[in-house]
Amino acid sequence: MSKKIVEDIYHPIALLYDIYNEQDKLTIFDIGACEGESSIFYSEHFPNATLYTFEPVPSNFSLVKQNTASYNNINPFQIALSNENGTATFHVSSGTPEGKDDNVNYGNKSSSLLSPELHTDTHKWLKFEEKIEVRTQILSDFCQEKNISKIDFIHIDVQGAELMVFEGANQIINAIDCIWMEVEEVELYKGQPLKPDVEKFMYARGFFKILDTTNGLSGDQFYARKEFYIAKRGKIAFYYTFLKAYTAEKIKTFKRTLFYRQASYFKNRILERLGLKK
Repeated sequence: MSKKIVEDIYHPIALLYDIYNEQDKLTIFDIGACEGESSIFYSEHFPNATLYTFEPVPSNFSLVKQNTASYNNINPFQIALSNENGTATFHVSSGTPEGKDDNVNYGNKSSSLLSPELHTDTHKWLKFEEKIEVRTQILSDFCQEKNISKIDFIHIDVQGAELMVFEGANQIINAIDCIWMEVEEVELYKGQPLKPDVEKFMYARGFFKILDTTNGLSGDQFYARKEFYIAKRGKIAFYYTFLKAYTAEKIKTFKRTLFYRQASYFKNRILERLGLKK
């Protein structure tokens, strides 16, 4: 494992190094790149990879080009990958949390093709005061234009529009090996697919879940294509990884259920003592 690896075994790089070698010539897509930090990160850890970086917001895209200018293997595109070709309304986020440095742009990371729903309730400092028109393209058409027949890894963070991107993948989705994505358990954006929807979609297309850090609000999931993983690591590693993730999910669900039951119990006891519960 590379000396650059972080200590967190659940970090995407740790998981990728468990599958790929550092010098592999990978094809990596960074979809919803914001300022390009993830692209730089993957470029440094996989120096022989070719990266395709997508960011539709003009101000963010300028930062992507500026920040990745010295990385010859990063190719930035001002496109919103989606399930249709053309243009679409994009909801641009802004704002700064109270007490945070105004020189750091905290608010530019939540823009989406979808309109906000509960996001401004969970993050009260966040604003959506601007709408712009952006170019959209389906993933399969982009890959055809660039003669890309296989994608080794996708890092996608498009604020609730993840399945819109994969709906536009068409047959190329069968040539994607690994995916890291942000997933929500509450409707931060109007009409967005939630965790059960995402999992159903991914399982139906031959992926299995290696990692899930969702916490009741949001989190990240790491998927690998079952056939690819078995070919790469073997059946024993696949079953071990699958059972490990499955068990972790069951334990998390049990703890969450137990917490809710305990919270409800103590809430009822307090109400009884106050004479507010019949």
